[in-house]
Amino acid sequence: MTRCSHCLRPLALGLLAVVLIAVDTPAPPAPPVYVAPPTAETWEKLKATHIDQVVEYANVGGENKGGSLELELREQAVAFARRIDAKSPKLKNLFARKRAMTPAEQTADRALREQITTRDKTRLAEESGGGAKAMPPSGEDVVATLELLRFVIIRDQIQLAKQLSLDPDDQPTVVLRKSILTQVKVTIGSTKWAWEKRLKDTVDQLLTAKYEPWIGTWLCSSEEWGELALTQDGAAVKGTWKDGSLTGEVKGRHVVGKWTGQGTQHGGFSFTLGENDQGFNARVTDKVDRPTSWTAIRKGSEEPPTVIEVIEEPAEEPTEQPTPPAPAEPAPGN
Repeated sequence: MTRCSHCLRPLALGLLAVVLIAVDTPAPPAPPVYVAPPTAETWEKLKATHIDQVVEYANVGGENKGGSLELELREQAVAFARRIDAKSPKLKNLFARKRAMTPAEQTADRALREQITTRDKTRLAEESGGGAKAMPPSGEDVVATLELLRFVIIRDQIQLAKQLSLDPDDQPTVVLRKSILTQVKVTIGSTKWAWEKRLKDTVDQLLTAKYEPWIGTWLCSSEEWGELALTQDGAAVKGTWKDGSLTGEVKGRHVVGKWTGQGTQHGGFSFTLGENDQGFNARVTDKVDRPTSWTAIRKGSEEPPTVIEVIEEPAEEPTEQPTPPAPAEPAPGN
């Protein structure tokens, strides 16, 4: 027994050392979550969501008071929605019934119009002086609510288009991107406010953009690289991250070049562009040619466009308990 115990003790110590090393060794960073690029179906679903939001706005309050600012805004909202999708059946017969305003409602309507007129004059003066942000007004009145809703809808549609590639070898995607941007420009219509002009300028820039897929900020799975900002001018690519910089040359779907870091750190790299230009695979070598590999995705492509809910129904007493949501399906592989 004594001889066996002497044999087992080194073995146990060795296993303990292995366990301690395994505990102390940090897990490799997980690659960023990649979301598949949008499709024509994604675009149709986003438009349908936006139509629902506009219809919800148009139906808030219930009654259509003839001659009121509230009714004018509802009609403007529906006209805006028709520029999104003129064929939507949800936009028919929304204002079939109208009634006259009571004296009290007429007084409230005049007060609201005066309030909006005063605010608009102040906004125009601030925007012409360059001191105002290109954003809709703050406030919970029907005018501010509609303007914010329009802003969110146009912003999300532009964001979806920006996720589509300009790769000339993927013509269906290029055509879809151009079609979306052209329709968004129509949806914006004539511009009055700074935010409308800014978004319309963004659409014009996207419509005339060159195919320079490396431009942007990339989220790297390598903790050492973190966020990598790249610029592209023709075949020349430059980049910076928290600890260094790089220069490279575009060769087809690849960028090949050199990087320099802190102190004497330096090496080479080769990036290979992935599906729909939203990610790339990296092979990086250090000054003694030791290779490492990691992945990166374009910042903003890790999540789908966010549609912000800006309409709230009037609070009502619930008549029944809401049905609890169904449990989420487990992810594949779990």
